[in-house]
Amino acid sequence: MQIDKPQNSLQKNYLTPEMLLEMPMTWVIDLHRAAILEDTDLIITLAEEIPESHSDLSEILIDYINQFQFENISNLTEKILQQEDNQI
Repeated sequence: MQIDKPQNSLQKNYLTPEMLLEMPMTWVIDLHRAAILEDTDLIITLAEEIPESHSDLSEILIDYINQFQFENISNLTEKILQQEDNQI
């Protein structure tokens, strides 16, 4: 079990587009705007809206804002939004 913990903690700190796609597109848009504005309060509010079944995403977002990684969040959300635009 101790071997699994470091692997889980590494995976837990990495935000992926797939994680964000678990949420509604309106939520991703709001997260993108919040990241661009570096609006910590809004990102925390959005993290609180994440269902318990996706608690990893919530924890990662909180870690990202604590480390001032707003640009990483906005880059990921921008990629998702661009893909969404291309599908329309």
